[in-house]
Amino acid sequence: MVTPWLVLSAFLLTEAVAYPVFLWTMLACCRACAHPGRRNDALAVALLALAFLTRTQFLVLVLALPPAVVLYELGGGGRWTDALRRAVSRHRTLVGTYALAVAAAVPLILVGGPERVLGSYAVTATQGSLLPRDTWRSAALHLDQVAIGLGVAPFLIGAAWIFPAALRARAESSRAFAAFAAVVLVALPLEVGSFALRFGANVARDRYAFYLAPLLLIGALSFVVEGRRRVHAVLVVTALFAATVHWQAFPERDGISPDSPGSLLNNVLRAAPLSPGVLVSVCGLVIGGAAALALARLPRRVVAPAFAATFAAFAAAMTAGAFIALLTSPSSAERVKTGDQQRALDWVEQAVPEGARVAIAASPVTADWSDTAVRWWDVEFWNRNVREAVVGPGGKWTYTSFPTRELNEAEARYLVIADGDSRFRAAGPRIAGSDGLSLIALEG
Repeated sequence: MVTPWLVLSAFLLTEAVAYPVFLWTMLACCRACAHPGRRNDALAVALLALAFLTRTQFLVLVLALPPAVVLYELGGGGRWTDALRRAVSRHRTLVGTYALAVAAAVPLILVGGPERVLGSYAVTATQGSLLPRDTWRSAALHLDQVAIGLGVAPFLIGAAWIFPAALRARAESSRAFAAFAAVVLVALPLEVGSFALRFGANVARDRYAFYLAPLLLIGALSFVVEGRRRVHAVLVVTALFAATVHWQAFPERDGISPDSPGSLLNNVLRAAPLSPGVLVSVCGLVIGGAAALALARLPRRVVAPAFAATFAAFAAAMTAGAFIALLTSPSSAERVKTGDQQRALDWVEQAVPEGARVAIAASPVTADWSDTAVRWWDVEFWNRNVREAVVGPGGKWTYTSFPTRELNEAEARYLVIADGDSRFRAAGPRIAGSDGLSLIALEG
């Protein structure tokens, strides 16, 4: 798919694999909704398991399928209780598999903690409330950022088709897709918003939410090619977008941001006479009004090609701009692009015996969070010996995705520590160092 998030394929991130797995999982889940049976239910379960193993974030898809099935059945008529009864009777394989999964997961969590199920990301389920205050606002920030990256119109039109179609679409395949997409469009932003509030300083990072893009594009295309028009739904989504997008900070960008390729236009928006939030809000109102008018007054043979051509031109321009920014301006990928001639990135591995176990005590090195984070991520990524992270008593996860434990519980005989870290008095000689970090050979 040609969108600004294609640039993520140039980074060593799981998105390059996770995106196609998400699409196949979405297809399997929609087929299971529309055509219930042992085979389709089993296929959906298999792909959900693959998605979870590919990217822990996709646990949200596992949680989304059951309500999507019920929502699909509700669109077939009757009350909620009738829909629930039909869902259970038609998806016995799905119900049984979910029951077994819960029965297996609960003892694992009780005995070994969430780490036994979520691995290194268990902290996302244990630190703070899963729905902290302002989660809805943070979810809206990420949803709006994806909308901006798509050019706004696909979001306004796509969401306007998906939610009504989840209950009203006549074609079973359309209603199944809309039901699954509707649940994911709510659940995924909430998951990402909760994560951002607890671990990301509440900054919109659309690389966690861009999986919504194909759902919105399919919804938008479905809207422009079908005969029946629900223009009022476009106006409702437009009003919601205009009311929430001004919450965006639109920070200035120096090059491409791997966490937010959709923010490529930030510098352009900041150069306008109006504040970026007001400008995008007004543009959203104009785009939504124009889209509603076109859908209501113009024939499909005109609207469909015009929408496709406009989106293709915008997406191609954004994608080209993202790659140009990656290759020509400073960014977090600068070292990877040009090669770092100043220092060896595997300096820890070079300084310790082969097979030695090394821990890191991640803490601030500079006042810049991003600079500090990159230094610790480099130590984790480029040195195979670094296998765990340690904290002080009552310490919390910081700068690292490794599970943490207190220093006296660590198995490592070597410790990487910031030069100015006053939390620990590690007994042992300093045998190497780089970028404000020191490698200590622990005694005893």
